[in-house]
Amino acid sequence: YAFPYAHAIDASRAILIRGVGLEAVSSDLLFLVGWAVGIFAIGVILFRRSMRS
Repeated sequence: YAFPYAHAIDASRAILIRGVGLEAVSSDLLFLVGWAVGIFAIGVILFRRSMRS
């Protein structure tokens, strides 16, 4: 469960197959949002470094 696709698949299955609401998959969604924010922050840092060189 270290990669985002596992959480995305679990959340999708829960919503589409089991018919649960978003509150039931909030931990998966929180992980995905955290992962996206982290990757975006790393991208911004690397972009700024490349523009300075």
